[in-house]
Amino acid sequence: MTSKTNTSAQNIFDEAPIGALIRFSDGTPRPPDRFKRKLQAWENANGTGRLSEKTPGSDRSPGMFTLHIGDITGNSGVKLVQFFRTYSVHSAGTFTIEGLPAPEAAAA
Repeated sequence: MTSKTNTSAQNIFDEAPIGALIRFSDGTPRPPDRFKRKLQAWENANGTGRLSEKTPGSDRSPGMFTLHIGDITGNSGVKLVQFFRTYSVHSAGTFTIEGLPAPEAAAA
């Protein structure tokens, strides 16, 4: 089910399995490298993450999903900080399923 086509946040919530690699984008073009601040802001709104959690909606809030964006590790290899980004199923922007988890990954 590797999508490679742009879809909505609702479709990611409905169709993507936990562990899938998801690309997120705000639809703006990448600025030139010489514009450091603009490039940093663009990279914050456009990237990839691994689907780590889905939270069902309720009467008071819509469904949400969380992407694991990356980690900062210390010298000994211990994770010091983990970065996550959470999206509502109503989030603007586009999402793409870039890759699926290995079948044996679900057995753990």
